[in-house]
Amino acid sequence: MLILYEIGFVLGIDNDKLVEVMSEQIGFKTFQGHRPRVKFCGMTRTEDVRFAVKLGVDAIGLIMVPNTARGLSPQAAKRLRDLVPSSIACVCVVQNPSVAIVNQIQDEVAPDFIQFHGQETNEFCEQFSQPYWKALAVKDQASLARTQDYALAHTLLLDGWTADGAGGHGVGFDWSLLTGIAKQSQQQFALAGGLAPCNIALTRSLIQQGCIDLLDVSSGTEHVGTAQQKGIKSHARMQAFMAEVQALRQ
Repeated sequence: MLILYEIGFVLGIDNDKLVEVMSEQIGFKTFQGHRPRVKFCGMTRTEDVRFAVKLGVDAIGLIMVPNTARGLSPQAAKRLRDLVPSSIACVCVVQNPSVAIVNQIQDEVAPDFIQFHGQETNEFCEQFSQPYWKALAVKDQASLARTQDYALAHTLLLDGWTADGAGGHGVGFDWSLLTGIAKQSQQQFALAGGLAPCNIALTRSLIQQGCIDLLDVSSGTEHVGTAQQKGIKSHARMQAFMAEVQALRQ
């Protein structure tokens, strides 16, 4: 508990709020155990969610961003969410939503976490009654300084920067920027952007150094080339991805 108070003092966060939020996260879906953990994101079909569960992923991501290729309505997301057992986290991804939209997702889909993937401030993210994930687009070392703005986030997802200033496009970044990155107590860092079965082995040093706890993949588990349909997963690539992860865990 002393550590939590010290963090609150350094960051200028109200100590009572910090202890309350961090204590909740410690006991709720802390992903203790094996590393790296895995989140399969952009799921749209029941058969793909069932296969992901069978493969033993740690989290399943449902995109709740309107007018996007993998975007789901609350009703469609709820059908997939009901297939996710309590041992696996369900993460609903939103981008610059209104308060009403977040409340609707919480009420109708009941995810374990909301992942904010836009320009949401820490104040916006912290107003809801559950721990959250925050995605940050990484362009250079300076952009990593924003990790300090979200000290109460359960997970910070580091994604590749694109011209629109956001991640989520399957674009990678210079992973060497993550060497020596500072994390808050009980906070996990996730790596996203361009991950696929062919490059998972390259993350070994980041995982061994404690820079990264979780690998987040979407397009890397879909068919490649002209066969790709966003949101339609390749079971062969899903299985290959998990096989590479298992090799990292040994």
